[in-house]
Amino acid sequence: MPTKNLLQGPSWVVTVVPFRNLIKPHISMKYVIYVRKSTEDREDRQVLSIDSQIEEVQRKFPDLEIVEIIKESKSAYKPYNRPEFQRMVEMFQAGKVQGLLAWHPDRLSREPISGGMVIHLLDQGFIKDLKFVSYNFDNSPEGKMMLALVLSQSKYFSEKLSVDVKRGMIKKCKMGCMPTRPPLGYMPDKLAEKGEKRHIKDPERFDLVRKMWDLMLTGQYAILKIVHIANGCGLTTRPSKRIIEQPLSKSTVYKIFSNIYYTGQFVWDGETHPGQHPPMVTLEEFERVQQLLGNRYVPRAKKYDSLTAGLIRCSCGGMMVVERKSKFIKAINQIKTYAYVRCTRQKKGNDCKEQQIKLKDLELQIIEKLGNIKISDAFHKWAIKNIHQQQEKEFKDRTVEVSSFRKAHDECQKKLDNLLNLKISSANTDGSLLSDEEFKMRKEEIVKERDRLSMMIQQQDFRADKWVDTITEAFDLAANAQRRFEELKDDVQAKKVLLSKIGANFLLSNGKLHVKAKQAYIAFEKELPEIRIVEERGRLETERYGKPKKATLREMVSLWSG
Repeated sequence: MPTKNLLQGPSWVVTVVPFRNLIKPHISMKYVIYVRKSTEDREDRQVLSIDSQIEEVQRKFPDLEIVEIIKESKSAYKPYNRPEFQRMVEMFQAGKVQGLLAWHPDRLSREPISGGMVIHLLDQGFIKDLKFVSYNFDNSPEGKMMLALVLSQSKYFSEKLSVDVKRGMIKKCKMGCMPTRPPLGYMPDKLAEKGEKRHIKDPERFDLVRKMWDLMLTGQYAILKIVHIANGCGLTTRPSKRIIEQPLSKSTVYKIFSNIYYTGQFVWDGETHPGQHPPMVTLEEFERVQQLLGNRYVPRAKKYDSLTAGLIRCSCGGMMVVERKSKFIKAINQIKTYAYVRCTRQKKGNDCKEQQIKLKDLELQIIEKLGNIKISDAFHKWAIKNIHQQQEKEFKDRTVEVSSFRKAHDECQKKLDNLLNLKISSANTDGSLLSDEEFKMRKEEIVKERDRLSMMIQQQDFRADKWVDTITEAFDLAANAQRRFEELKDDVQAKKVLLSKIGANFLLSNGKLHVKAKQAYIAFEKELPEIRIVEERGRLETERYGKPKKATLREMVSLWSG
């Protein structure tokens, strides 16, 4: 009699044969243990581990003949997704085993197709005995009905848990906490109470990740170079139960520089939410890095680097390079190496006439330029002291500004409440007062403005602290740039970063170096003659800086604070 396919799916076929062919003498019934713990399902993470399931089954049924233990690590929520389950079905169809042991029915299925497969195998006699540790099953019509109810209950539990998890994630987003693991530099606050947990700074990694942003913002470091520097400083990924601690990779650093989370916001389900975590960079710094990442001329890792590479241009528009030449000196019987700076002459249509100069002469010109912005230690100490005093005075003004932002934020929330009340009011059942499209459009506008105000409130203190750090660095650099450049010696990359902080558009023309200093350092250059004259008179504090007639420091502060 020909066989007949009653149930056919993408990955298995159940073959039904005449019942008389199933009647075979069995000396003893053979059992298979099926255990499953999915690494894909969130709800399965609390289920007994595979080893624990096996121990429970063997303890409950010690006298049965178990021929094989089948282990599965796939989700049972979707059908045709478990190769080991399919192999077990084929074993029953071939008559290799007759009994099935499991810890609980939900280990077999969480969806109707696989559950129906188990019941169908029972009906056809392929499975002659089915036993569970935590559930009593009787191979009768009533027992099969109860088994079907338990399997359907497992599906309901999975779907309900999924809805509850999503609801909890949405609530966390509204509270300003990203529901997933925070990126490098942050960590969950394990000491906070349940329901109030948020992300805080990782004391071991936050400052190091910020240094990575600083290197990238200079525009002088390739991604691969930043990776090497970070790994050299001992920066590693944050370990967890499932993730081991390991050095940073190039792709990890790219993800860091592309993640808006570091600005104090986060993206969840396609929407941007204001976060409660402390920002690491400003929005302006983040946008600057995105421009660098999207620029085809972003510095790339080089085997050999020089002071001029990517920094100094020739008057013809070409780049300046360092070329080394060796010459044998008979008088001293030695080979001497000389370094020269010359134009690449790769600009088409330009007949460059720029002559090469010695690298030492170029560095002397740089040192001279740095001397033009050098301030004395006395002025440096006075400036830093007054900067912090000014910060304390401006704290009150910033408090008033934040208060106005909070008021505007509360107004936006009231507008949202009123808009929702109008939408659900009995007078608007037909949409005559407010249609669905109008509601959606006006809601998006208000939410966007509210989130913008939230970000401004959050970043006020961060911007203030960042401004103090920036202008303090400017004065420190003005006081020590010349000395630092000389001390760096052969550290080419560090020299280039130092120069890029002070100026831009480095140009070599007729053997002379021209630099366009940044605004704050232009202010230093203009005021230095007057500062030095006052210092010579010995009245630094009283005449010039006790009650200054010209707000020199104030002007510099405004240049750096924007």
